[in-house]
Amino acid sequence: MSSPENPWTARFIPLMNRDEIRRRAALRHQPITVTKGLSATDASVAIDKALLGTFYPSEQCVDILFEWVGLANAHCSEYYKSRREFLEGVYKPRVPLSEFYFPLCLTGLAGTGKTALRKAFERIMPPPGTVTTEDETVFPLESYRTITAHVSSTPKDMLEKLSQRPGSLKDLVEIARKLAYRNGWAFLCPDEFQFVTQSDKANSQIVQMLMSMCYIGIPMAFIANFSLLHKLNARNQEDKHRLLGKVRMLVPESHGSEDWHTLLKWQRDIAPEIFTFDPDSDAMAIHHLTAGVKRALANLMKIAFVRACSTGKQVRLAELEAAYKADDYSVYRRDIGILQKINIEHRKTHKDFWCPLDIGTSLGIEQEWRDQRQQRVDDAALKAALTADERAALASVQKSSGVAAPKPRKATVVPISNAKSLAEQLKDSTTWFQDKL
Repeated sequence: MSSPENPWTARFIPLMNRDEIRRRAALRHQPITVTKGLSATDASVAIDKALLGTFYPSEQCVDILFEWVGLANAHCSEYYKSRREFLEGVYKPRVPLSEFYFPLCLTGLAGTGKTALRKAFERIMPPPGTVTTEDETVFPLESYRTITAHVSSTPKDMLEKLSQRPGSLKDLVEIARKLAYRNGWAFLCPDEFQFVTQSDKANSQIVQMLMSMCYIGIPMAFIANFSLLHKLNARNQEDKHRLLGKVRMLVPESHGSEDWHTLLKWQRDIAPEIFTFDPDSDAMAIHHLTAGVKRALANLMKIAFVRACSTGKQVRLAELEAAYKADDYSVYRRDIGILQKINIEHRKTHKDFWCPLDIGTSLGIEQEWRDQRQQRVDDAALKAALTADERAALASVQKSSGVAAPKPRKATVVPISNAKSLAEQLKDSTTWFQDKL
């Protein structure tokens, strides 16, 4: 059956184009209209909604989505040759699917947009439909299924959600396989396994949950943060080969990349009356404030936006730098400091900040971290070389721009000792020694 006549594969033909994937994945929120006297609560709600409604598909995002769509299409090409063969497969005792599918794993630093990428995958995939066989039987046609793990989830719970019925673990696997084949599932995307629980027992439970879904026999990609990746990497060889054989990592964008500049433009366009920073000339500085992490960037923008609504000021780079020093941003400041130490000094602390697998560096931007640290050293040296009048002028400029001047350190008073100097003590000792001769 040629692709246009095959409903299982024809639905993926438009998605074999990267530009079409990018178009479907992208989300741009309508600009926010800021009214005078907007309260902090209303401003926070408005910017939250706008940020959640914005998704820029970078090149690495498109790469991952294109791979997932390709796997879904390849699966349908292999197992759905014709309507007749499909109908025969529906009524066979054993479902004609792979006995086990080695999954893909999407990992990355917290806040880089893994869950947002999964949601983008849902947007680009073909919508539900139907397929009619030669005997006029109408079957549902679904391109993907997603499922989210909860704190108390078990392998049985996950399979019951997929099959929509109770049963033993073995029976549920078979039921899910039949549903997957009959309904044309081409991809399975479970999420949030890292939140099941933090105990050692949960490590085995997560592996069992993942394995049970692998036995459904269709392409699957699960999302794992670095903490979960460390747990899976500590498993035996067999589990690691099955679950960590194909790992893809989503990393923060480089400050000089076109994707980073475009992301800043999209964020600025959320509230063009408020955000007046320059996405090009300020790109490196904003990267220093966020480490290129999308969640950190969103929170920095939110803090600056809420402040701007209360003060009536626009958000330039100076206002973003002031937001960086806010109490609400303290968690992200701490994270950025940890990332700098890990990527510059290669200290393997805080397992949730680095990838245990040899698939490239955890961030791939070590030189940028070195440049940022050197910039801070240069700034500190420059400030130390200023005269008193120059420091006063700098403080005045910072105050007018909304950036608080650094608090002066409390002077340390060194008491003057009344004791004799070392030279005098030596002279006295020499005189005493000569008198004794």
